Parts: sequence; structure tokens; C-alpha cells
Amino acid sequence: MKSLLKSLIVLAIILSFSKANADLPTNPTEYAAWENKMLQAIQDLNGAPDSQAFPKLGKWVLQTSASWNLETGSRPVYHAAKDALISRPGHAEYFGNMIRTITEAELAGTSTYHSTERWWQYETLQQLPSPETVKVLGELLFDERGKQYNDDPVRDSRLPHANCRYAAKSLAVLIDKPPYDAKLNPSSDSALDAWRLWYQQVKAGTRTFRFKGSPIAYSLSGPATDKPEADHPSSRGQTGTGAKAASPADGNVTAVAPEKSLWPRIAAGVAALLALLGGWLAFRKRTTPA
Repeated sequence: MKSLLKSLIVLAIILSFSKANADLPTNPTEYAAWENKMLQAIQDLNGAPDSQAFPKLGKWVLQTSASWNLETGSRPVYHAAKDALISRPGHAEYFGNMIRTITEAELAGTSTYHSTERWWQYETLQQLPSPETVKVLGELLFDERGKQYNDDPVRDSRLPHANCRYAAKSLAVLIDKPPYDAKLNPSSDSALDAWRLWYQQVKAGTRTFRFKGSPIAYSLSGPATDKPEADHPSSRGQTGTGAKAASPADGNVTAVAPEKSLWPRIAAGVAALLALLGGWLAFRKRTTPA
């Protein structure tokens, strides 16, 4: 029984790592053939049911997003797979359901998944900048499961992080101007609290968000260019959006007298340098052998 369990674990590890490895050909001719084959496979999924398209597109997005699997040029396979996936309603919910299924199996002690499988669902979501992805990750911010395992401290120490921590990390990858100090760990308690408040505001419709690299403001319903993005906490009290520059007229700032001209100081500095240079030349002349 133990040998069978070990074999299953080894198999799960192999399958887990193979999922994130696209094995891109190094030969230019073979690479071109692989690229054409993948683009055709993505196109062939246009009319496929979600149950078939989601796992395949998700796998290809995950594979070609890895640093060791980056395509050459403009990465057409990655972008085609990502765009095809985002264009399907329910794309993020599919991976959210996978996360919940894996979590429940982990907590029940019946999981046949590798320990990184749940995290890889999050890594896939990190590649899908859509309001639906934000909604799925936002709800997972309140899912603290995944850390406790039958109240066993030994097993608990070996378990992956709770879903709320993974969700916070994933949002930090996607969202421009995270709602906390950038120096914080994105899954720390303070950052997690900030993310939860942020999502509650987004969910209530009082705050919009932007994805990194995009100027478009979104709500959970889609583009929301008519709604200003809520101020980032770190910008409050500073000159710029959401803050007013302090001035003597406010009564809280002491007026500073205009600084006197710098020319007299500059002239004095030049004179001092010339004097030092003259002294150095005289000293050098005296100490140089004839």
C-alpha cells in the first residue's frame, strides 16, 4: 500500500511539472511547425464546449507564460491562447472552481493532486486580466482554507498557503497601484486586510481598478471610464491626484522668504578654488626635483 502511495505521489509530481513545460523546439524549422500547430489548435477550439476549451487553453497559457517557455518574437501562441480564454464567459470561474475542488480534497485528506496544483490555478488566473478574474480572486480573499489540516501542526507546516494568501499574491500581479505600501509582502496580514477592503469597495461599485499596463478603468461589470479610480492610500497627503498642495495661504505652512541670489556665493567659491589651485602649484614646484 505504501509503495502504491509513493508511486502515485511520484506520478502526480511528474504530471504536475509536465503541465507547466511546453518543451519548445530549439530547431527553427521544428519551432515554426510547433507554432503553426499550436495556433491551429487554438483556433479549432472556437466552437468547442467550455469543458474542453478551458483546461486546454489554460494549460497552454500557463505553459507559455513560464520564463523557461517564452516564445520568440511577439509570443503569438501565448497571446492567442490568452485572448481565446478571456473571450469565453466563465473562464475565471472555471479555475476558481478548480481551486475549491483541490482545497476540499486537501482538507479531506483525499487529494491526488500535487501540492503545487492549486497554486498553478492561481498562476493561470494571473495571466487573465479581466473583471471576472478580479471577482473570482476577490471572493477568494475571504477563503482562509488551505492552512489547517485536521488541527495537526506538523502537517499544517507542510501545507501550501491558504487561498486568501494566494489570491492576494495574484491580485498584486494583476492590479495597478495595489492598495497598500509596496514595501509590504503582498500576502502579509496588512496587505491582505487592504486587499479585502479594496475588493469590498470594488464590489460595492465605489471604486474602480486598472490592470497593469492598461489605462482603462474597470468595475466588475466591465470598462468604467466614467468612474474615477479611488485614491491610492500612499498618494493621500501628497501633491497630485486626491491631494492638494500645501501653501502659505492655508495657514498651516510657514512662508519662506525668497532665497537671495546665488551669484555672490558662486564668485566666492571660484575665488577659493583659484587660491587653492595656486597654492597647490606653488607647493608642487617647490617639491619637484630639478
